Amino acid sequence: MTRFSTWLVKSQDLTSSAGPLIEETHTNVAYWETSGNLPRSDVLLPMAQALGVSVEELLGAPKPKASGKPAGKAQQLFSAVSKLPRRQQEKIFDILRPFVREQAGSQPS
Repeated sequence: MTRFSTWLVKSQDLTSSAGPLIEETHTNVAYWETSGNLPRSDVLLPMAQALGVSVEELLGAPKPKASGKPAGKAQQLFSAVSKLPRRQQEKIFDILRPFVREQAGSQPS
């Protein structure tokens, strides 16, 4: 069983319920469920939306994991700092290190 057909089986009777949502016939959806063959590319996006997943997930790509990198304002700030000359970066690090240590130490365990 392919990753695609696994999604269809998990969808809890996609054949009868989602066929109209993706504007496909019962026969087409049943064929994809049983054969594991992929539908036409124009059907993938509506099908993924009906199943509540991305097209990439539907086709077998794993969900993207959090990168562990700062996001939002922190990312913008660190990006800007990384473009500064090394000497200025060191000055900023000298200010931030004690603050970060203090904050990390004051967090409840």
